[in-house]
Amino acid sequence: MGDFELPFKAIFTCGQDQATGEYVAHALDFDLICTGATPEESLEKLRQCTKAYIEFGYSQGWKKYIDFPAPEECWERALTDEKPMTPLPPIIIDKTKFLVFAVRENEACAAA
Repeated sequence: MGDFELPFKAIFTCGQDQATGEYVAHALDFDLICTGATPEESLEKLRQCTKAYIEFGYSQGWKKYIDFPAPEECWERALTDEKPMTPLPPIIIDKTKFLVFAVRENEACAAA
């Protein structure tokens, strides 16, 4: 994976779906979504999902298709001054470290 060209960071958001009460975690860099009963559960599922997504895409030779950002409105809602980023454990793929940061939302962009 030495010629890996993806960004070496990932921004995850986590908000509660008001209709279901589930927590929705969204990987903005890859537009992947996972749900869970707690914020921690949804974020951990998303870490595992993101790792599997990148590994599978890379193993299939789909490097140029792996980077698939979420819609702009999700980025705009997440990246505001009043929402601090919290570092999460990194995702490590073949000795390449992806830094992961979480932003808490009032509600999930994907559910809006």
